[in-house]
Amino acid sequence: MSDYPKNTIRHIMGNLGTDPEKPIGADGKELGFTTFRIAVTRDYDDDAQPRWYSVTVSKDALQNAVMSQLKKGSRVGVEGVPSTKEGANGQTFYNFRAFRIGLVEYLAVGAPSAATSKPAPAADEDDDWD
Repeated sequence: MSDYPKNTIRHIMGNLGTDPEKPIGADGKELGFTTFRIAVTRDYDDDAQPRWYSVTVSKDALQNAVMSQLKKGSRVGVEGVPSTKEGANGQTFYNFRAFRIGLVEYLAVGAPSAATSKPAPAADEDDDWD
């Protein structure tokens, strides 16, 4: 049972723990979606363990972009609909059905910024740690 209200849109940001992949069905054909795992931590809590999300992408154009541009370790922002599922031994599985994904680039603090850099967008007041 999910701890999120149905169809709640959320934003998460983290690092890919795996390269994106297109699962293969029993018949040997690619299934109609792409998956990857993302580790999300609270930046202000040094001792926090990451929360791992399994992200599913079903839109063809977004799948192509994910497969060609994202690799293990990429820092990404994901927008979509989260859900949770309880497993054996009280284990919780976090899933995320994505419909928008952005690659996050870092600017070094104190370093001169490039002429083409823009300020980061304002942070959203809402987070996914309810």
